[in-house]
Amino acid sequence: MFSTVFGHLASVVVEEVVVEDDPEESHPRGPGHARPPSEDLAVDMSMRLGACQMIWSAKGLTVFRVARGIAVGAALAAALTACGGNSGAGSGSNGSGGSTGSGAGAGAKAGGEQSKAPVVLTSDQVRRALVDTESAPQGWEGFGVDMDEPVVSLKTCQADTGTKCGGFVALGSSHITQGGDGQVVFTLYAFRTPNDAKAAMKGLAAKEHRSAGAGAKPLKVSADTDETEAFTGRNTEIFMRLGGTLVRVASKGLPEGEPYDDFARLQVDRIKQTVEGKDVGG
Repeated sequence: MFSTVFGHLASVVVEEVVVEDDPEESHPRGPGHARPPSEDLAVDMSMRLGACQMIWSAKGLTVFRVARGIAVGAALAAALTACGGNSGAGSGSNGSGGSTGSGAGAGAKAGGEQSKAPVVLTSDQVRRALVDTESAPQGWEGFGVDMDEPVVSLKTCQADTGTKCGGFVALGSSHITQGGDGQVVFTLYAFRTPNDAKAAMKGLAAKEHRSAGAGAKPLKVSADTDETEAFTGRNTEIFMRLGGTLVRVASKGLPEGEPYDDFARLQVDRIKQTVEGKDVGG
Protein backbone atom coordinates (compact mmCIF):
# COMPACT_ATOMS: atom_id res chain seq x y z
CA MET A 1 0.00 0.00 0.00
CA PHE A 2 2.73 2.45 1.04
CA SER A 3 4.87 1.76 -2.05
CA THR A 4 1.85 2.55 -4.22
CA VAL A 5 1.28 5.84 -2.39
CA PHE A 6 4.94 6.78 -2.61
CA GLY A 7 4.90 6.01 -6.34
CA HIS A 8 2.09 8.47 -6.88
CA LEU A 9 4.02 11.17 -5.03
CA ALA A 10 7.33 10.47 -6.79
CA SER A 11 6.35 12.53 -9.83
CA VAL A 12 5.46 15.53 -7.70
CA VAL A 13 7.84 17.85 -5.97
CA VAL A 14 7.37 16.92 -2.31
CA GLU A 15 9.04 19.90 -0.86
CA GLU A 16 7.17 22.77 0.69
CA VAL A 17 6.04 25.18 -2.00
CA VAL A 18 5.68 28.80 -0.98
CA VAL A 19 2.82 30.44 -2.81
CA GLU A 20 2.92 34.13 -3.15
CA ASP A 21 0.03 35.70 -1.40
CA ASP A 22 -2.54 37.32 -3.59
CA PRO A 23 -2.70 41.01 -2.82
CA GLU A 24 -6.44 40.89 -3.01
CA GLU A 25 -6.46 38.22 -0.35
CA SER A 26 -4.30 40.07 2.17
CA HIS A 27 -7.45 41.42 3.73
CA PRO A 28 -10.29 39.38 5.22
CA ARG A 29 -12.85 38.40 2.67
CA GLY A 30 -16.26 39.87 2.91
CA PRO A 31 -19.53 38.03 2.46
CA GLY A 32 -19.41 38.63 -1.24
CA HIS A 33 -15.93 37.24 -1.81
CA ALA A 34 -15.87 33.49 -2.45
CA ARG A 35 -12.79 31.30 -2.01
CA PRO A 36 -11.15 30.42 -5.37
CA PRO A 37 -11.86 26.82 -6.47
CA SER A 38 -8.16 26.01 -6.54
CA GLU A 39 -7.83 26.96 -2.87
CA ASP A 40 -10.84 24.84 -1.99
CA LEU A 41 -9.15 21.87 -3.64
CA ALA A 42 -5.93 22.48 -1.73
CA VAL A 43 -7.75 22.74 1.59
CA ASP A 44 -9.72 19.61 0.85
CA MET A 45 -6.58 17.75 -0.08
CA SER A 46 -4.89 18.92 3.11
CA MET A 47 -7.76 17.60 5.20
CA ARG A 48 -7.66 14.26 3.39
CA LEU A 49 -3.91 14.12 3.77
CA GLY A 50 -4.27 14.48 7.54
CA ALA A 51 -6.35 11.31 7.68
CA CYS A 52 -3.51 9.27 6.24
CA GLN A 53 -0.63 11.11 7.92
CA MET A 54 -0.34 8.63 10.82
CA ILE A 55 -0.24 5.70 8.40
CA TRP A 56 2.48 7.22 6.26
CA SER A 57 4.48 8.35 9.28
CA ALA A 58 4.62 4.73 10.43
CA LYS A 59 6.67 3.96 7.29
CA GLY A 60 9.01 6.90 7.79
CA LEU A 61 7.45 9.12 5.14
CA THR A 62 7.00 12.80 5.73
CA VAL A 63 4.27 14.55 3.86
CA PHE A 64 4.48 18.25 3.41
CA ARG A 65 1.81 20.87 3.08
CA VAL A 66 0.08 20.75 -0.25
CA ALA A 67 0.67 23.72 -2.47
CA ARG A 68 -2.20 25.24 -4.31
CA GLY A 69 -2.11 24.06 -7.88
CA ILE A 70 -3.94 21.74 -10.20
CA ALA A 71 -1.04 19.35 -10.94
CA VAL A 72 -0.09 18.79 -7.29
CA GLY A 73 -3.73 18.53 -6.19
CA ALA A 74 -4.47 15.89 -8.84
CA ALA A 75 -1.48 13.78 -7.85
CA LEU A 76 -2.34 13.91 -4.16
CA ALA A 77 -5.98 13.08 -4.91
CA ALA A 78 -4.86 9.92 -6.70
CA ALA A 79 -2.56 9.01 -3.82
CA LEU A 80 -5.26 9.54 -1.21
CA THR A 81 -7.67 7.45 -3.22
CA ALA A 82 -5.19 4.58 -3.19
CA CYS A 83 -4.66 5.02 0.54
CA GLY A 84 -8.36 5.11 1.30
CA GLY A 85 -9.17 2.27 -1.07
CA ASN A 86 -6.57 -0.12 0.30
CA SER A 87 -7.36 0.72 3.92
CA GLY A 88 -11.08 0.37 3.30
CA ALA A 89 -10.60 -2.93 1.51
CA GLY A 90 -8.68 -4.34 4.45
CA SER A 91 -11.23 -3.10 6.99
CA GLY A 92 -14.13 -4.13 4.83
CA SER A 93 -12.76 -7.63 4.37
CA ASN A 94 -12.23 -8.19 8.07
CA GLY A 95 -15.42 -6.43 9.09
CA SER A 96 -17.50 -8.17 6.48
CA GLY A 97 -16.15 -11.57 7.38
CA GLY A 98 -16.75 -10.98 11.09
CA SER A 99 -20.24 -9.62 10.60
CA THR A 100 -21.28 -12.42 8.31
CA GLY A 101 -20.04 -15.08 10.67
CA SER A 102 -21.53 -13.38 13.70
CA GLY A 103 -24.86 -12.75 12.00
CA ALA A 104 -25.17 -16.30 10.76
CA GLY A 105 -24.26 -17.70 14.14
CA ALA A 106 -26.69 -15.42 15.93
CA GLY A 107 -29.45 -16.31 13.50
CA ALA A 108 -28.85 -20.04 13.95
CA LYS A 109 -28.82 -19.66 17.71
CA ALA A 110 -32.01 -17.65 17.69
CA GLY A 111 -33.66 -20.23 15.45
CA GLY A 112 -32.51 -23.09 17.66
CA GLU A 113 -33.92 -21.44 20.76
CA GLN A 114 -37.35 -20.83 19.30
CA SER A 115 -40.14 -22.77 20.95
CA LYS A 116 -43.91 -22.76 21.21
CA ALA A 117 -45.56 -20.52 23.75
CA PRO A 118 -46.69 -22.36 26.90
CA VAL A 119 -50.35 -23.38 27.14
CA VAL A 120 -52.07 -20.76 29.27
CA LEU A 121 -55.87 -20.93 29.23
CA THR A 122 -58.43 -18.25 29.94
CA SER A 123 -61.59 -18.96 31.91
CA ASP A 124 -63.59 -19.28 28.68
CA GLN A 125 -61.03 -21.65 27.17
CA VAL A 126 -61.22 -23.87 30.26
CA ARG A 127 -64.97 -24.16 29.75
CA ARG A 128 -64.65 -25.03 26.06
CA ALA A 129 -61.72 -27.43 26.45
CA LEU A 130 -63.28 -29.71 29.07
CA VAL A 131 -64.75 -33.01 27.91
CA ASP A 132 -68.52 -32.51 27.83
CA THR A 133 -71.77 -34.08 26.64
CA GLU A 134 -70.92 -33.95 22.93
CA SER A 135 -67.28 -35.03 23.27
CA ALA A 136 -67.77 -38.04 25.55
CA PRO A 137 -66.24 -41.30 24.24
CA GLN A 138 -68.51 -43.79 22.52
CA GLY A 139 -70.49 -45.81 25.05
CA TRP A 140 -70.08 -43.10 27.70
CA GLU A 141 -72.50 -40.41 28.74
CA GLY A 142 -71.15 -36.91 29.17
CA PHE A 143 -72.41 -34.05 31.28
CA GLY A 144 -72.05 -30.28 31.27
CA VAL A 145 -69.11 -28.27 32.62
CA ASP A 146 -69.15 -26.96 36.18
CA MET A 147 -67.40 -23.67 36.93
CA ASP A 148 -67.75 -21.65 40.12
CA GLU A 149 -67.08 -17.99 40.77
CA PRO A 150 -63.36 -17.06 40.82
CA VAL A 151 -63.20 -16.69 44.61
CA VAL A 152 -64.84 -20.08 45.17
CA SER A 153 -62.69 -21.70 42.47
CA LEU A 154 -59.52 -20.38 44.10
CA LYS A 155 -60.48 -21.89 47.43
CA THR A 156 -61.20 -25.22 45.71
CA CYS A 157 -57.78 -25.12 44.06
CA GLN A 158 -56.09 -24.46 47.39
CA ALA A 159 -57.98 -27.29 49.06
CA ASP A 160 -57.23 -29.74 46.22
CA THR A 161 -53.52 -28.99 45.94
CA GLY A 162 -52.62 -27.96 49.47
CA THR A 163 -50.88 -24.86 48.03
CA LYS A 164 -51.70 -21.17 47.79
CA CYS A 165 -52.37 -21.61 44.05
CA GLY A 166 -50.25 -18.63 43.05
CA GLY A 167 -51.07 -17.25 39.60
CA PHE A 168 -54.50 -18.92 39.62
CA VAL A 169 -56.80 -18.02 36.71
CA ALA A 170 -59.71 -20.45 36.58
CA LEU A 171 -60.93 -23.94 37.44
CA GLY A 172 -63.56 -26.12 35.80
CA SER A 173 -64.64 -29.75 35.85
CA SER A 174 -66.88 -32.23 34.04
CA HIS A 175 -67.50 -35.98 34.19
CA ILE A 176 -68.63 -38.97 32.16
CA THR A 177 -70.31 -42.19 33.23
CA GLN A 178 -71.07 -45.59 31.74
CA GLY A 179 -74.34 -47.21 32.74
CA GLY A 180 -74.39 -45.28 36.01
CA ASP A 181 -71.59 -47.36 37.53
CA GLY A 182 -68.71 -45.17 38.52
CA GLN A 183 -67.47 -42.08 36.70
CA VAL A 184 -64.42 -40.32 35.29
CA VAL A 185 -63.93 -36.72 36.39
CA PHE A 186 -61.95 -34.21 34.31
CA THR A 187 -60.63 -31.10 36.07
CA LEU A 188 -58.63 -28.23 34.60
CA TYR A 189 -56.69 -25.73 36.70
CA ALA A 190 -55.51 -22.72 34.69
CA PHE A 191 -52.53 -20.64 35.86
CA ARG A 192 -50.65 -17.64 34.52
CA THR A 193 -47.29 -19.39 34.19
CA PRO A 194 -45.90 -22.94 33.86
CA ASN A 195 -44.15 -22.59 37.23
CA ASP A 196 -47.46 -21.83 38.94
CA ALA A 197 -48.99 -24.96 37.43
CA LYS A 198 -45.92 -27.02 38.30
CA ALA A 199 -46.14 -26.08 41.99
CA ALA A 200 -49.85 -26.90 42.08
CA MET A 201 -49.31 -30.26 40.37
CA LYS A 202 -46.62 -31.22 42.85
CA GLY A 203 -48.92 -30.45 45.75
CA LEU A 204 -51.93 -32.21 44.21
CA ALA A 205 -50.01 -35.39 43.35
CA ALA A 206 -48.44 -35.62 46.81
CA LYS A 207 -51.79 -35.11 48.52
CA GLU A 208 -53.57 -37.76 46.46
CA HIS A 209 -50.71 -40.24 46.86
CA ARG A 210 -51.07 -39.98 50.61
CA SER A 211 -54.80 -40.54 50.35
CA ALA A 212 -54.37 -43.62 48.13
CA GLY A 213 -52.05 -45.30 50.62
CA ALA A 214 -49.67 -48.18 50.06
CA GLY A 215 -52.09 -49.96 47.71
CA ALA A 216 -51.52 -47.46 44.87
CA LYS A 217 -49.22 -48.53 42.06
CA PRO A 218 -47.75 -46.56 39.15
CA LEU A 219 -49.79 -46.30 35.97
CA LYS A 220 -48.18 -45.69 32.58
CA VAL A 221 -49.95 -43.01 30.57
CA SER A 222 -48.82 -41.90 27.11
CA ALA A 223 -49.85 -38.32 26.45
CA ASP A 224 -48.02 -35.45 24.81
CA THR A 225 -47.56 -33.23 27.87
CA ASP A 226 -44.80 -31.41 29.74
CA GLU A 227 -45.28 -33.58 32.83
CA THR A 228 -47.33 -36.69 33.62
CA GLU A 229 -47.77 -38.64 36.82
CA ALA A 230 -50.34 -41.37 37.43
CA PHE A 231 -51.22 -44.24 39.74
CA THR A 232 -54.03 -46.74 40.07
CA GLY A 233 -55.56 -48.77 42.86
CA ARG A 234 -58.88 -48.33 44.54
CA ASN A 235 -59.22 -45.26 42.34
CA THR A 236 -57.13 -44.04 39.41
CA GLU A 237 -55.50 -40.61 39.33
CA ILE A 238 -53.74 -39.00 36.38
CA PHE A 239 -51.97 -35.62 36.72
CA MET A 240 -50.66 -33.84 33.64
CA ARG A 241 -49.27 -30.41 32.91
CA LEU A 242 -49.29 -28.49 29.64
CA GLY A 243 -47.52 -25.19 30.19
CA GLY A 244 -49.59 -23.25 32.69
CA THR A 245 -52.48 -25.73 32.66
CA LEU A 246 -52.85 -28.54 35.20
CA VAL A 247 -55.01 -31.46 34.12
CA ARG A 248 -56.51 -34.03 36.46
CA VAL A 249 -58.31 -37.17 35.28
CA ALA A 250 -59.70 -39.18 38.19
CA SER A 251 -61.92 -42.27 38.38
CA LYS A 252 -64.39 -43.09 41.08
CA GLY A 253 -65.83 -46.59 41.44
CA LEU A 254 -64.26 -47.91 38.23
CA PRO A 255 -61.98 -50.95 37.79
CA GLU A 256 -58.32 -50.66 36.82
CA GLY A 257 -58.85 -51.99 33.28
CA GLU A 258 -60.67 -48.93 31.92
CA PRO A 259 -59.01 -47.09 28.98
CA TYR A 260 -57.56 -44.32 31.16
CA ASP A 261 -54.85 -43.63 28.61
CA ASP A 262 -57.56 -42.78 26.08
CA PHE A 263 -59.34 -40.51 28.56
CA ALA A 264 -56.11 -38.61 29.21
CA ARG A 265 -55.33 -38.12 25.52
CA LEU A 266 -58.91 -37.04 24.85
CA GLN A 267 -58.64 -34.22 27.37
CA VAL A 268 -55.14 -33.18 26.28
CA ASP A 269 -56.16 -33.06 22.62
CA ARG A 270 -59.13 -30.85 23.40
CA ILE A 271 -56.90 -28.41 25.27
CA LYS A 272 -54.50 -28.17 22.33
CA GLN A 273 -57.31 -27.74 19.84
CA THR A 274 -58.80 -24.98 21.95
CA VAL A 275 -55.49 -23.13 22.13
CA GLU A 276 -55.10 -23.44 18.35
CA GLY A 277 -58.53 -21.87 17.91
CA LYS A 278 -60.21 -24.97 16.52
CA ASP A 279 -63.90 -25.61 17.07
CA VAL A 280 -64.22 -28.20 19.82
CA GLY A 281 -67.88 -27.47 20.55
CA GLY A 282 -69.14 -26.36 23.91
